[in-house]
Amino acid sequence: MSRVLRRERVALGAICAAALLCGLAAAGFAKKLPAKPIDLNRATLAQLEELPGIGPSKARAILEFREKSGPFERVEDLLALPGIGTKRFKKLRPYISVSPPARENKRKGSGGRPRKTAWNAMPPPGSPAAWPAVGLCA
Repeated sequence: MSRVLRRERVALGAICAAALLCGLAAAGFAKKLPAKPIDLNRATLAQLEELPGIGPSKARAILEFREKSGPFERVEDLLALPGIGTKRFKKLRPYISVSPPARENKRKGSGGRPRKTAWNAMPPPGSPAAWPAVGLCA
């Protein structure tokens, strides 16, 4: 009986050692953190997954939030996402940035103003310019 107990103890010790080594190996495996801050308005799914504390589901949630709400105006807008609190945000802050959203020009050289057409060149109804010039010339 004592031989059986010794074998069980040895086997149990080997299992515990293997589990400990696996745990240490998993703890040693860390994400490669981004070398420079990632722009939240232009980041891809893979780039967002590089951030500390962000996995595939949270990266998808960030992309969906950006599609639904438009571009981020500041990095603190990330706090509006469920699951990102101040503690996680403090870990993310050194690795994220926000670029200003791209401005759209309607036409080159117009300063972004829309081109005048027959419809928007007409004065609004009820304005003095829309009144007919009746009886002014005698």
